[in-house]
Amino acid sequence: GAAASRTTRSTARSKASAGAAGAASVAKFGRSTSSSREINVQSAHPSSALSQGGEIVKGGYRIYWQRWLMLFYMSALNLLSDWTCYSVAPISVLTREAFGDVDPELLVVIFLGANAVASMCEPIILSRLGLRKTVVFGSLLLMVGSIVKSGGVPLIMQSNLEQGKGEWRVYLGFFLVGLSQPLYQCTPALLSASWFPEKERTMATGIALNSNQLGIGCAFVFGTLLVATSDDIVPYFELLSLIATITFVGCAMQFDDAPPTPPSETARVMRGTVEINVPSMGDMKNMITMSIRGAANLAS
Repeated sequence: GAAASRTTRSTARSKASAGAAGAASVAKFGRSTSSSREINVQSAHPSSALSQGGEIVKGGYRIYWQRWLMLFYMSALNLLSDWTCYSVAPISVLTREAFGDVDPELLVVIFLGANAVASMCEPIILSRLGLRKTVVFGSLLLMVGSIVKSGGVPLIMQSNLEQGKGEWRVYLGFFLVGLSQPLYQCTPALLSASWFPEKERTMATGIALNSNQLGIGCAFVFGTLLVATSDDIVPYFELLSLIATITFVGCAMQFDDAPPTPPSETARVMRGTVEINVPSMGDMKNMITMSIRGAANLAS
């Protein structure tokens, strides 16, 4: 009887300690790092998010499948940026025929120069905008740069490039994509700390960073497979524009700073100090629903 009583008291103390650790982690999770504003996460305790799904891991913390979606978007952005950087390398002769006097080496210099400038500004941008807005801003620059470079997007905007007279578009497009890259290339570690449990963070960070190398491979593989003549250059660049546009829309609607509850005691989140409302998937659904109801009321 005495042994059972001691066991019961020990179990109660363990549960109390776990609850205190979870509460402390939630308090830290509700604060953004650096100079970012504090966020009040009232429903961040693991026990209060049971209705939101997710898998419970050691320590009573909850992880969500959406972490893989966030990793997918960040990896796709990194892949696309380096795909663009080296897209001209295997088809430089045909690119000159399509756009005029385009120097592949100068394109890389412009890309890396813009990349260096944005890398110096990235910590300031991240502390002001937070993870979500920084990544969405980077994906916007990537999309705009890709569209400028190609002159259009398939099924959305017809390309109006004139052969031999569009070299300025290529240079400007590369510059914009170079500016965009640090905004998502320098943030995989923060994404891992916000969304992933400790045992998955190294893997998640590695996947996002190594996507750059995969993008270089795509540039050489698809460049040689899809481009046979100078007439194939514009459709090839339009394909990149379409992928970049889809990725931007996905990021704007689904990418988030952090899950509803912290994945571990050491989780961190960066939300920023600037209030900029970028509509999420739920916001878009609510707006559409309200518009339909308003139209129905007017019709009746």
